Amino acid sequence: MGQTATTEAMPIWRSDAQPALLYCLFYDAHMRTASAIAQRFGLSRQAVSTEARRLLAAGIIRQDVLGRNKLLAVVDDHPAINALRTLVDLTVGPLVDLKRLYDVDGVERVMVFGSWARRHLGEPGPTPRDVDVLVVGTPDDYAVTSVCLGLSGQHGVEVSPMIVSSDEFASRGRNQIVDLITSGPLVEVRQ
Repeated sequence: MGQTATTEAMPIWRSDAQPALLYCLFYDAHMRTASAIAQRFGLSRQAVSTEARRLLAAGIIRQDVLGRNKLLAVVDDHPAINALRTLVDLTVGPLVDLKRLYDVDGVERVMVFGSWARRHLGEPGPTPRDVDVLVVGTPDDYAVTSVCLGLSGQHGVEVSPMIVSSDEFASRGRNQIVDLITSGPLVEVRQ
């Protein structure tokens, strides 16, 4: 992400470090140490370590020691994991940042599909390597691609848009690709 996480979008967290820490553990397998997470979000290592201790004590995350590194991971079967994932997604990450697409003329709706949407909705599986985005409307392709490229760099995963017109989206059954996308989970990005 390269920028400081902010809890303004969902002011329920103790600190900005909590959702940042959980975001990395949910979606970025390479960001598993307090130092790496702190650096990615522009937070102090102490703040991330403090939140990690709280989450460890609650049984929400676990710590594995590999050499001199303390690697953090979520406890997938903790009863709060799916709810926490939803709250994290609404605080930091693609569901917040993809709202920028609504600033592009002609964008009517924005939805996330594919593996990222499945993880957001609690389906277990590997960390998503990209964020697939369905953009409904008649925006300029270049403008949409430009926003998504910026977000790709910010999130460290490819943000891949697919643009369909309102008519294509509404008249399912005529376009196999739209049918395939809409038959799976879709997560609406709210304005």
